[in-house]
Amino acid sequence: MQHSPERILKLRPSPHDPRQDRSLKYIADDLLDRGPFVESLVRALVRDKLNSNGRVIGRRSTGYVIGLTGKWGLGKSSVLSFVEQELAKKPFVSVAMFNPWLFNGRDELLNGFFNALRDALGKSKTEKVQDLRNELDNYWSALSFAGDGLALAADINGGSGCISAIWKTIKNHWPGKAPVRSPADERKSLEGKLLASEHAVVVLIDELDRVEDSDVRAVAQLVKAVGDIRGISYLVAYDSARVADALGRGKGKTRRARGEQYLEKIIQHPIPLRPLFSEDVDKLLNAALSANEVELPEQLNDQQQRILQIIRKHISTPREVKRLIGTFDVIHAAVRGELCPLDTLAYCWVLTKSPALRELIAANPDTLVDDPKESEMSARFTERYEGSPAPTPVELLGPAASMHEEVLTLLFPRFGTERNTSEDQSSRISRRRNLIRLLYLGNPPTMVSRSEIERIWSIKSADILDTELERLNQSGLIFEFMDRLDDLVASLPTSGHTTFWLAVSRLVTRTTDWVNGPETSHSILEEAGTILLNLAVRNKGALPVARAAVCDLIASGDLALAPFILRKHLFHFGMTVHSSRERDDPLIFDLDEMKTLIPKEAARYRTSILSGYALRRLPSLSIVFYLSNQALWDDELKDSLTEQLSSPESIATFAALIMPPGYMIERTALDELLHIDIL
Repeated sequence: MQHSPERILKLRPSPHDPRQDRSLKYIADDLLDRGPFVESLVRALVRDKLNSNGRVIGRRSTGYVIGLTGKWGLGKSSVLSFVEQELAKKPFVSVAMFNPWLFNGRDELLNGFFNALRDALGKSKTEKVQDLRNELDNYWSALSFAGDGLALAADINGGSGCISAIWKTIKNHWPGKAPVRSPADERKSLEGKLLASEHAVVVLIDELDRVEDSDVRAVAQLVKAVGDIRGISYLVAYDSARVADALGRGKGKTRRARGEQYLEKIIQHPIPLRPLFSEDVDKLLNAALSANEVELPEQLNDQQQRILQIIRKHISTPREVKRLIGTFDVIHAAVRGELCPLDTLAYCWVLTKSPALRELIAANPDTLVDDPKESEMSARFTERYEGSPAPTPVELLGPAASMHEEVLTLLFPRFGTERNTSEDQSSRISRRRNLIRLLYLGNPPTMVSRSEIERIWSIKSADILDTELERLNQSGLIFEFMDRLDDLVASLPTSGHTTFWLAVSRLVTRTTDWVNGPETSHSILEEAGTILLNLAVRNKGALPVARAAVCDLIASGDLALAPFILRKHLFHFGMTVHSSRERDDPLIFDLDEMKTLIPKEAARYRTSILSGYALRRLPSLSIVFYLSNQALWDDELKDSLTEQLSSPESIATFAALIMPPGYMIERTALDELLHIDIL
């Protein structure tokens, strides 16, 4: 089967695809302009021999042991691959790539090292290089006969005389045929052949910082005692702090200091890989997003821009970019269209850098969100009333939050000094339902099952449905029920809408006068109203269903859900005294429908307020604000509401409704609604 050139290009994965957590192989794929740096490394490892015409007629190794240092994920493996590719283009050069990660223990490391050298030399068919390979085999055989203990005896402290003495003892007492020459003799012969061959040999050692401490020490001894052959250059990639700690002895600073001294005797020239600059981060982010076909919004508000700036500032390695975008790709696909993508990106940054912090957030999301359950909201209201400062991320989440305070403060306004007042917070993870969805990708283990949602939705009897919803409310599961309902409502039978939403309206409407203790009714109302709105907004095909449900609520005399939903429409269309924004796209109703509904609903709400029913029974003052937002609040309503506040119970109820936990109100707003001086 043949593919077109375009198809072949598609089959090759992008080197910047975050799903491919591998180092780059080709320098043409590098976005960080490291070509000149690679050329410098090549010159430090190999020298050209030129004839009188300037033509290369041979090469030799410089014999340097160069350390390429940098933190994990900075791109050391990619640079080694680039160096390998550049050296492979040159005649008179053999390059061996040795990765100690693939081996375990001294025996395996020793064999792996020489096999890598043999394979590299075997790629050349010239007689001189084949002679080199034979000399290498002789050296390896002598070392294998003597044993790795002898081979590694001459570590960084010296010991060649000791080796010679041990070799003579072993040879004199060996019952079988021993090699004619000692390891030291074979080594000298190999070095002579290397010098005469005019052929450079380079060993690249990668991922030294990823092996166990004992293997780090074994490789260090291997490079110094066995591999330190004149005529061979080395480029060793490692995290200097990690390797120094592995090589050291003792504890704490003493261990690190001894390890650094040990490392100085092995690595002649440590060269740090340059850090990422802001331009580098932008290139890598854009490439990873493009490779994954992920698009961020073209227009970002100030807060979103700040989130992106903070993430950019803290990215220090290409691997962090790949991990971030790879994680974002998976999670964003699960919550696409529901959550602010910049919030999701910031959450993924926290998740990839501090997985334990995610567990702390998941343990009690109510401590972070703007709309927690009633008990948490009441506790916050008390704190603000007492003048307590806003908590810090570290105070709520512990030390793990210290490195992410900037991001957490932007994601969760409760850490700031002011509430978030931007016009639309429905997609922010500071909303409880959104944070839950992000933490568990929509399905936390404690969430009410689909079968339970379907069972309750299918109940036709109003009395039985009322009993079921009250049971959920009393057991504290009503919010978990609403969370799951929000995910499933579009797939439920349309016949259940009228019965269900009317039952919710009855649930949140008090059956007795006055508020006599903490209530969840206001929060339940907001959850339910948002679900019904989302049903139409997310899926225009469901708009007739949502419209019919709200019309049924209005026809039944509902004064809880319908006013909440219609007031959202007022702000959406810019139909309030506080808003100049005008939009044409419908929510559940379009602009013309709202113009028809406004006077009818205003009359209904006015009657409810004047009769005292609104204050005594309703879970919110949506109908009050519905009227005042349109400048329909007149002296008759103001006089009536003032007169109704004639008892401690009525005043307490009004206070609970006008300021549910977490909300504040200005005196000017109260002056508009009441004769405050009379109270």
